[in-house]
Amino acid sequence: MKKFLIVFPSEWLAYSPTILNMVKLLSVCGQVDIVSFWDEKTSYVKTLEARVHFIKIPPMVFRVLAKLHLLRAYKLLSLLWVVFRKSRIKYDVSFGVDPLGFIAVRIFCGNPVFLSLEIEHNLWSEIAKTLRVSKLLIQSQERMEFMFGKDSKFRYWILPNSPIILPDMKQEFRKPKGHILYFGNICKKHGVEFCIDSLKLMSDDIKLTLHGIITGDYFYYLNKKYSELINNDRLCITSKYVEQADIHLYFNAFDIGLCLYDIEKSASPDFNYLSCPSGKMYDYFAAGLPVIGSNILGLQDVKIFSAGLLIDDYQPNTIIGAINHIYENYSRYSAASYKAGCHFDFRKFFLLILDDLYQ
Repeated sequence: MKKFLIVFPSEWLAYSPTILNMVKLLSVCGQVDIVSFWDEKTSYVKTLEARVHFIKIPPMVFRVLAKLHLLRAYKLLSLLWVVFRKSRIKYDVSFGVDPLGFIAVRIFCGNPVFLSLEIEHNLWSEIAKTLRVSKLLIQSQERMEFMFGKDSKFRYWILPNSPIILPDMKQEFRKPKGHILYFGNICKKHGVEFCIDSLKLMSDDIKLTLHGIITGDYFYYLNKKYSELINNDRLCITSKYVEQADIHLYFNAFDIGLCLYDIEKSASPDFNYLSCPSGKMYDYFAAGLPVIGSNILGLQDVKIFSAGLLIDDYQPNTIIGAINHIYENYSRYSAASYKAGCHFDFRKFFLLILDDLYQ
């Protein structure tokens, strides 16, 4: 039986579709061990077919370390200790996620795969490069070149942050219901207020659901500012967790998926933010939901596959115009979106990569 190790240096395991899908596919091949950090939202991971070693940082300690800018250093030391204890196990393939995960695995487990989900140039990324990356999984060519340069000599593979397409997800004719979805982290910089302001100007039969993680303060702010829409059952805000396997079924209740980002006020938006192919975009594709998104690098697949519309400004008339255009051509956009979803099937990409890694 093959053995796999994934070191994920974050509390967001429950919200990382790439890791969840990897575990699902790797568990068919053998035993999967995960090292990660505990968060109350990760309690559901008991359903994962993996042995998960959670490192718990008390909330007060977490806040103090973050304030002193020592959190990453503390995390790395914690990961090094746990991975050292696991180093007696001979893993067939090890994955170190982002610089901290890679450093920990590289030191104690030989020659791991660097799995890059977040990109930035800092002390930790420079240490990781010093340790010599030889195998890399990353979300796009542009992100690889930004992180490592165009002349890098190591082997790398593009791995989209997309769902697994299952036989029962086959596209059927979708009849629009007048229900639009924003799925993901609910925060101001993700453009949710652009979406709501546009909803106010649309006909009363159009509804919008914001579904994802939200802070208590921002939830209170949105409920107060848009109380009329909420009371009239036109706006719903929820943070209920949807497991990866259930997302497709849940999305069947909606017509259009939104991927708008508030970048207008940012003097220097970071490349990680602009270039990341949004996980919710791929989820929309898999469900056949046409996408309305910001015209940024990470969302260009919407345009390439004609799976929706990308917009350059966030005026209500622009957003409403895009929504109306999609509804007028709904069957075409929905079919194109599902075609994109099939193209980016995570299983297809990852199993080909795994075959290469075995060689």
